[in-house]
Amino acid sequence: SYDTGFVETAGVAAARACPVVGVPAPQDFAGAAAEVGAYEDEFGQAPGTWSPYTYDSLNFLAEGVEQAGGAASGKLTKALDGVRGWQGWTGSVTIDPASGNREPATVVIVDTDANGELHVDSDWAKAVGAPYR
Repeated sequence: SYDTGFVETAGVAAARACPVVGVPAPQDFAGAAAEVGAYEDEFGQAPGTWSPYTYDSLNFLAEGVEQAGGAASGKLTKALDGVRGWQGWTGSVTIDPASGNREPATVVIVDTDANGELHVDSDWAKAVGAPYR
């Protein structure tokens, strides 16, 4: 799965020959330059693999708490289950109330570039209509 340890352990040449299942890199999301820049300004380093998801999850939850008028389980669950088209760093989020899962799913096919950085495979993204660069 997506992790820079894969590239470090296998080496760039081997990693480039082996696409993996993972998540988009922080900069692969549409309009991510502002988010990546703000993260770097705040923390003095590039965002990690899961930074966009934790950022969106916290903001998504905070908005749900506000909408529900608190963190009472039933009200909060109802508020979160009703989310359609919420916009964040990772794009549009809709929650399937039957499963509690995010739609669209966040799993993608990832390639390693010549610098050893992981990014969404552009051929895969185009073939499935994924909104990543």
